[in-house]
Amino acid sequence: MRIERWDSGDTATAMACYEVFLAAHAADEPIEPPNSAGTFCTFLAKGHQRMPAEVWTAAPAAGSAVAGFYQLGLPDLENKDRAWVLPYVHPAARRRGTGRELVRHAAARAAGHGRS
Repeated sequence: MRIERWDSGDTATAMACYEVFLAAHAADEPIEPPNSAGTFCTFLAKGHQRMPAEVWTAAPAAGSAVAGFYQLGLPDLENKDRAWVLPYVHPAARRRGTGRELVRHAAARAAGHGRS
């Protein structure tokens, strides 16, 4: 599993994350309409309510398609000892450890920022 930090200037990877989001959304919340690509990319780049955030992507191997990603929110106004994570895994990549690795990685990143 290759987990890499997303660069906000990388629109191709942002759209790959959007495809993962759409597939996961269709599987998990089929009644609700998904966010548009523009709304999703803004959320990915700017974080929830513009709080500092990191986005990390997961792929089975270098050069392969994005199988999942997460956004790690790092509140900067209150609850500064906490972090929140929003992981997504493509339904076709589920049950293979991708989600577990993403959450494990997010926990390590949060701890690195002194957060729980």
